[in-house]
Formats: sequence, C-alpha cells, structure tokens
Amino acid sequence: MEHVVLDTSSLHISINNWHKNPLTHHIVKRELIFAVDSDGGLIDEWKKTCGVEIVKQLLIIWEPYGGIVTYKLNTKIPNTINNALRRLGFKGTIDRLILKIAVQTNDKKVISDDKDFWNPRDTKSLGVHNSIVAQFLLNNLSIEVFILDEIIDRLPTVRIKS
Repeated sequence: MEHVVLDTSSLHISINNWHKNPLTHHIVKRELIFAVDSDGGLIDEWKKTCGVEIVKQLLIIWEPYGGIVTYKLNTKIPNTINNALRRLGFKGTIDRLILKIAVQTNDKKVISDDKDFWNPRDTKSLGVHNSIVAQFLLNNLSIEVFILDEIIDRLPTVRIKS
C-alpha cells in the first residue's frame, strides 16, 4: 500500500470522472493512502478547488479506512532546489506544499495532472516522466510524479457494478 500525495488537479478530475477513476474503491480495499500535511493546507486547497461539501464527504468515507495519513512537515526543501524549481517554472505555493509532504513519505510519490509538475511551458508534457520538472524531482528529491490514470492503472482492476 503506497502513501501518495494527491494534487488538487487530480482530485478534481477524479470527482468529475468518478466512474472512470474509482479512488474510493482502492482506499476501501486498502490499496491506496493519501498523504496530507498535519496543518490541513492541502485539504483546504482540495476544498477550495473541488468544493467543501464534496471533500468533507470524501474524508468521511476515506478516514475510517485509513485512506488519509497526516504528516508533520519536518523537512525543508533546500534553497538551491527551490531556486532551480523556480527557474524551471515551478512556482505554486500549494505545489511546494505537495513536495514537502511527499518528501516526508517513504514512497515519495505525487499524483498530479497539473503541467507544473511536468513542464510548465509544455501542455503536452503531462505524464511524460522525462519532462523537465518530473525528472528534476526524481533526480534531486527522489519524488516520482504520476498522472491520475497512471496510478489507477497500477492498482488492481476494479469492476464497478452498474
């Protein structure tokens, strides 16, 4: 079971395509755990982007199954890495929070359908693992970035009854 950090963009896609991306099924089966910060910053961002009530309902479902694990952010990303990321076009505050959470986990995985995690200057870079930011994160922070569909494909097949 992997601890992964779920970016707001991917949660939003999942909510809008629930039939295609059954995250809840994988959490209930204890095949997936989402890592969040203990201060609630990432969950607050999920609420802003996806809607307070929707996120509250997801948390009510996910938490009893251990689908959410909080991490106290003890590790600071070095200035040299932050500066290099900024030069690559990776500038978002929440995006940096996601990295801080991912660094704390053993699995060091991020799910993001946001081009900033791949190549902010190239919309076609989504899911391309050797794109400039994804490769930099892997080489410098040992963080692997995946798009939502990729993580879903890696998990056991889900058959949803109609």
